Amino acid sequence: MKVFKYFMVLVLVFALLAVAGCSGETGTADLSENQSENGTSDDTGGETGGETGGKTITPDVEVKVTPPEGWEEEESNALLLLYNKGPSNFMVVQDKVPGNIAGLDGYLGYAKEALSETYSSMEFGSVESLKVGGHDSRKFFCTYEAANMPFKLVIVYVFRDGYIYNLQGCALAEDFDALLPEFEEFISSFRFE
Repeated sequence: MKVFKYFMVLVLVFALLAVAGCSGETGTADLSENQSENGTSDDTGGETGGETGGKTITPDVEVKVTPPEGWEEEESNALLLLYNKGPSNFMVVQDKVPGNIAGLDGYLGYAKEALSETYSSMEFGSVESLKVGGHDSRKFFCTYEAANMPFKLVIVYVFRDGYIYNLQGCALAEDFDALLPEFEEFISSFRFE
């Protein structure tokens, strides 16, 4: 039964990523303080082209966290970071903000709508504004049921240079409260390098 729970958590995590964390939409996001009106950045790099012409900025950043004791890092091509502890996990995903979305709060509404369409039992807690890694962020909790099992997540969206960094701690609902301090450690240790 434990293996089944572990497998279900991983399947659901990747389903959540497909819905909100890896939208794959293109476009130009709201300008950050590091971007000018013509789409160029103070940073070097980027690629020319895209539907809107000019430069499409792809950040060359590395994200880091300090995992609490007992968490194992896993390799993933789709995720920036993935850590597991039993059937629970913490991950970080990078997503370009779609061009029709206005800033962090707009993205939050977009992501909640996508999650609600995927899981009819999705319930959201209140949203907290905070700074994570020195950047504007939004944090909330949500619960849902999948495969007749209740899950709970803490999600933090960190906005930087037209990208959203989705930090997500996921566990079976019965295990979540005990793991919340460890998820908070991950979140507070998040940084760009």
